[in-house]
Amino acid sequence: MAWANCTGTGSIMASGPRVGFNEAVAITTIFLSVKILISHLALVFPLGLTASWMLPLLHLPVGLIGFAILAWLLNQFPGRTIVEIGEKVVGPVVNSIFALVYFVFFTFGSSLTVRQFSEFMLIGFFPETPISVQILVFMGGAALMVYLGLEALARVARILFFFLGFGLLLLLLMTMNLWRLHGILPLWGPGVPDLLWAAFCTLGVGSEVFVLALVTPFLPRGRLLKIGVVSLVSAAVVVTVLILVPLLVFTYPVVREFTLPMFELTRAINLGRFFVRIETLFLPLWIFAALVALSAALYSATAVAARALKLPYHRPFILPTVVLILAGAFYPPNFSTTIEWGFVFLAQWSFVPLGMIMTVLVVATLVQRRRRQKKKKR
Repeated sequence: MAWANCTGTGSIMASGPRVGFNEAVAITTIFLSVKILISHLALVFPLGLTASWMLPLLHLPVGLIGFAILAWLLNQFPGRTIVEIGEKVVGPVVNSIFALVYFVFFTFGSSLTVRQFSEFMLIGFFPETPISVQILVFMGGAALMVYLGLEALARVARILFFFLGFGLLLLLLMTMNLWRLHGILPLWGPGVPDLLWAAFCTLGVGSEVFVLALVTPFLPRGRLLKIGVVSLVSAAVVVTVLILVPLLVFTYPVVREFTLPMFELTRAINLGRFFVRIETLFLPLWIFAALVALSAALYSATAVAARALKLPYHRPFILPTVVLILAGAFYPPNFSTTIEWGFVFLAQWSFVPLGMIMTVLVVATLVQRRRRQKKKKR
């Protein structure tokens, strides 16, 4: 009931899982994939060169193994989140440090993401609108979504998921006449060793799947692993396609010059004299995808704070967390610094602290399990 109260609608939670399989897959896939709409790709292409599209496929096996371990840990403590599991396994003092890491990951990651999305809107669509206004609009929408609760967010994500899929298909069809297969040659880019190293250096791109560790009590029982696998595979396919298509349209020497490759890709679409500026058709999808991702991160941060402080409601933490995100969003001095920090924080190093915490919790769980088995034998 504590987790039910955390959303403000305990009666619904008490009747069964509030987030279905499709909703969970939708919100997790969008959260994992949304970074390709901002400047993430600008720093991916120099690493993988013409084989950059292979990087998500190389990340996938590692991500599946990592999530399988996370799912095993969560299944050992049914009905508990990763924060509650940590307190039971390693104690409140150490777990408070772990919770702080989770909170910083979601808040500062949101700060860098909302700053990049706002810069994206500033460059492509609203050059006269102050960036502060655009950031406030994004965070205001995310705060409203989180206030309405996880169920509302999940339903919106599920509906949006179909429109995003249709938009992706439409983008492929509209650019197909521009594809040049020589754009992905040489096939292995910098070579197999360097490509594998590039994949290792960017393992953090799938860290957002950690959101499932905070909403586990709301998911259908016994389906956590399947939700994670489907989400990771879906996100890998989407990201692979949206890295591959710019390479086919522009080729590598050109595409690495773009700060916003996805925006330039939509601007390249030309269906005749009267069908130009097609990118405006994709604008609503980009905005709603950003809002869903920011809402998922904001909800996760408030849920961490609520559970770490053992409070039944997450809503009192919405405004303070939004203030922290806004402060972080305005901290980078310029767009290029924001891009670099976002890539380093989210794509390169985020898996290190989260991976270390996961290792500690798994080892501690196994040790406690073994001790209990020894006591039973005695």
